[in-house]
Amino acid sequence: MKQGSAVHKVLEEQGLRTLRETGQTRELEVWGTVDGLVVNGVIDELNYICPDVELEDSYQKKDKKPELASDQTTLAEFFKASDGTSSKEAARRRKRTQSNKVYVCDVKTRSVKSLPNNASFRPTQVQLMLYHHLLSSLATNTVDFSVVATRYNLDTAKIFSDSFIAQVGSLNDGEGRFYDAVSDPGFHKYPTRP
Repeated sequence: MKQGSAVHKVLEEQGLRTLRETGQTRELEVWGTVDGLVVNGVIDELNYICPDVELEDSYQKKDKKPELASDQTTLAEFFKASDGTSSKEAARRRKRTQSNKVYVCDVKTRSVKSLPNNASFRPTQVQLMLYHHLLSSLATNTVDFSVVATRYNLDTAKIFSDSFIAQVGSLNDGEGRFYDAVSDPGFHKYPTRP
């Protein structure tokens, strides 16, 4: 058990740099806030390659909506987004980022060889939606850090110690290489799924 935890820790630390370098990363820890509560989880796998093209195609066909006339707006566009920007601007931002899709994958072990029914698949869908929310919040720097600071009694006005800054600085060799990615000679290679 301890050995497995140590491997998971190494994989988590390699994180997003490995995704950038190889197109895949495993065991990525994400955290953030949901309705004022601090939440965290570990994503099994992030990948630039779609793990199930047929499933993605079926969802895209199902979600296709008829195009509106140019003078019509949707209800979402009519109302403002929560951050004060219009939903139209939020949709534009989404379209800009859609070209760089990252797939969030979760592996579940089952005792039977059949696919789960919709009812038993629902908790996994909710888990993946939560991971998507947490990862998106981290990527867009919209995590409400004041909630995290309050939860862990952190003094946000306190200055980092020299030893902490040195420890974080030692992850980077000064030439743009980080010691927790594939370019690191001590990189921990993990098995890929077939």
